[in-house]
Amino acid sequence: MSQWIPACAGMTRSWCYAAAFRAARFAVRKSRSGTEFREATVTDSADTEDEGWPSRAERAQAIEQAKALREQAQEGGLRFSAYLPPGLAEWLLGLIEQGIFSSPSEAVFVILGEHQDLEPHHDLRRELLSRTIQAAIDDPRPSIPAEEVFERMRERLAKPLPEPAVWEPASGQPKTL
Repeated sequence: MSQWIPACAGMTRSWCYAAAFRAARFAVRKSRSGTEFREATVTDSADTEDEGWPSRAERAQAIEQAKALREQAQEGGLRFSAYLPPGLAEWLLGLIEQGIFSSPSEAVFVILGEHQDLEPHHDLRRELLSRTIQAAIDDPRPSIPAEEVFERMRERLAKPLPEPAVWEPASGQPKTL
């Protein structure tokens, strides 16, 4: 029976699937002699027509839209809306309350810039992933059987989400950076 390492604690809906199937680079197995890291081939949502993932047609449409907007975005930037699941929303609002960011828009601007800066540094990204996996392995909470985790996720996905909070810029503030 495969075991679920509690790396998805606090994630909601399909975020844990995204973390597991898109970002994962290693399969982690616990053995009596310790933890083994092995390269893994992970099934991406593009290979399946699973509920909760964009269909092939939706992904193709998104790619075409990105291509069509590229030239205009190079001149004037890109405005879009984003949904944050409760855990990320709580974290972001905490940063705003601490005065680290003045708005979700500013946070997205800064955080995506930092991500872009890290993109060419595969060694650092791999180290971050390894540390994240190791932290999950070292988590003192008991492992949960994978079947139970996926059943819980199916149940959560079947429930409608509550209405999300909406950030409104203060009067006089621009709507976007």
